[in-house]
Amino acid sequence: FVTRRGSRLLLGDRPFYFVGANMLFTTDSAHREPPLGRERAARTLDALRDAGVSVVRVWCFNEDAPRIDAPRPDVENNATAAASPYARLSYDPAQIAALDWVVWAAKMRGLRLILTLSNFWTPYKRPEEHLFPRPPSEDEDSAPERSDAAAEDARRAGSDVRSLYGGGVSSDGGRATAALKRHAYALITRANPLTGLKYGEDPAVMAWALLNEPRCPACFGPGEQRAHWLWLADVAA
Repeated sequence: FVTRRGSRLLLGDRPFYFVGANMLFTTDSAHREPPLGRERAARTLDALRDAGVSVVRVWCFNEDAPRIDAPRPDVENNATAAASPYARLSYDPAQIAALDWVVWAAKMRGLRLILTLSNFWTPYKRPEEHLFPRPPSEDEDSAPERSDAAAEDARRAGSDVRSLYGGGVSSDGGRATAALKRHAYALITRANPLTGLKYGEDPAVMAWALLNEPRCPACFGPGEQRAHWLWLADVAA
């Protein structure tokens, strides 16, 4: 396993240095157009390994916005959901199988992975879309077009992100944070049928990223900045 001592990464007792690469859509590629998608992903992993890359960062969510059908918290449209919008976790079988394959394929090539649980940015799986609960009665067919939703979210981005980082347990931000923790736990404890190991017990999974670029552009005051850092520490714990 790669471990951390202070600000240094270690492999055994030796410093671990690496060349890394982003392969953000690997899981989605492995899911699409079987078997061509996995063949393309395999060729890319081969090319990265041959080029000297040893660590690859991939995303544990899909690109089909505004649909949310990849690894994600699932909202139940019933009375339970009204009280607890993320009462259970449900994963699209084909997408989670693709993620299993990505972990296995990286492992077979001696590559290590950084698995990213969600994203910060508005155009692609923003917290408002991927994490924040929606009313159970919302009719998805009547939802605004992606461009309109993105424009609205861009207008409100600072406030929404602050409510995620600083939200109390009973708030939308608090429930979203709890959902992200359950999402992380579900993947960490998932037994990969291709490797025979849980994700959290597989040396091929080097690290986890809570959000892609989890900044807070509207956190100007010391209290907001503290809430941002406390949120990162809490979810990473």
